[in-house]
Amino acid sequence: MTDRTWPWLRPRHHEDEHRRLLAEDPAESSSPRRQPRTPRAQPPPSSSVSSVGPSAPPNRRRWGRLVVGVAWIVAGAIALVYAARSGHLDRARAALKDEESWRRVTEHVNSFALLALEFRRLVVIPFLRVFVMICALMSALVAADRIFHFYVALYWRWVSRVDPKSKWRFEPLPEPGSVSAENVKDFPNVVVQLPMFNEKEVCQAVIDAACQLDWPKSRMMVQVLDDSTCAETRRRIEDKVFEHRERGVNVQHRTRTNRGGYKAGAMNDAMGDIEQFDHCAVFDADFDPAPDFLR
Repeated sequence: MTDRTWPWLRPRHHEDEHRRLLAEDPAESSSPRRQPRTPRAQPPPSSSVSSVGPSAPPNRRRWGRLVVGVAWIVAGAIALVYAARSGHLDRARAALKDEESWRRVTEHVNSFALLALEFRRLVVIPFLRVFVMICALMSALVAADRIFHFYVALYWRWVSRVDPKSKWRFEPLPEPGSVSAENVKDFPNVVVQLPMFNEKEVCQAVIDAACQLDWPKSRMMVQVLDDSTCAETRRRIEDKVFEHRERGVNVQHRTRTNRGGYKAGAMNDAMGDIEQFDHCAVFDADFDPAPDFLR
């Protein structure tokens, strides 16, 4: 007995048996019933296709359906409330001959209208009031921010236009070459920081330039912040530091075992040694300051 069920209702593993029976029974093959279909070749998976299967609808479609559903419910509620309060139900009463059915319809519509009005009074109106209050508060904050910025711009640009020289005390420094024991304290304490790392060709030149600045040696310190890992660079720096120390220059040589923060980290680690200084000048290793730079 041949299997006369439709091919899409049979299990897939019965297709071979069905083809064999069709070949043995010509009448079955000439039947107007549909022949079993050959399964289509599936396209190779693409790397750009998402891993989520087609059975999982996108979140955007779900939210769209939810919004549409809520919109239909709100529209229906508004229509029923309008019909109940505008008298349209009374005009449609003539079309309905059954008085009892009309009474039940009217009761249901009126009860739903009352429920919608109560929901609006208890939920919608308080929510809108709170929302309007929040919007008003945000608008007030924005307006206050604009007024504050206007006040700051007006005050600092037009009201308090004071010459900076009247706020600070400026005293001229002694002339170069006229430094003595009486006026040496008129010079502020200055520290010159030289952060460097494996700059073998210029490390000695910048140390020479910093130590030759026109400033009292007792009011200045040169701080060499050396993070070099090259042995030759460190040797050159140590030789130059020793040379200027012998000449009476206050030179400090600081090295570190790690390069945390790089040159900025070396400067930060040296902050504890320069708290008593009034001013700080930072020169990169390839900078050549003039002797009168500090003046």
